[in-house]
Amino acid sequence: MIVTVLLTATLIFIPVESNIDDGKNGWMDYPNVVSKGEKHLPTTMSFYQGPEYKKKWNKCRLQIRQGESRHRYGAVNASGKYKGAYQMDSKFSSGAGWRIQKSMRGQGVPKAQAFKIGEKLRSTPAHRWHPFYQDWAFWSIFDDGKGARHWPNTRGSMC
Repeated sequence: MIVTVLLTATLIFIPVESNIDDGKNGWMDYPNVVSKGEKHLPTTMSFYQGPEYKKKWNKCRLQIRQGESRHRYGAVNASGKYKGAYQMDSKFSSGAGWRIQKSMRGQGVPKAQAFKIGEKLRSTPAHRWHPFYQDWAFWSIFDDGKGARHWPNTRGSMC
């Protein structure tokens, strides 16, 4: 009985670090921001396929990702300044974090959840973000082709 009470009390006070909907606070199902120990093989599909995703630009996205990082989400350039599959510097990734947070709110994500995810994105180097958020950042910044200038690899047949 004492063991059960102690175990129950311990479980109640463990902080939850997941973005997964537990059914209690209405949070939506999103992956954790930081991708720890997961291997993500290159795929032609975008991990993110929300409102900012435009299928007609997917070949362009793949061309950019190939040119920037050889499709590696954990990539860091030689100087250490540009990180992730789309080679974002810290200012770029911080701006993307704000855009993702705003987009989440526009999609009806609870304010606390959107803030928590946005804050984590802004404080974490882009190469450590889950591919879902790196792809979301790309689509958010690319903005149906209007943001293509952010990547020099857009000069080509797919863009």
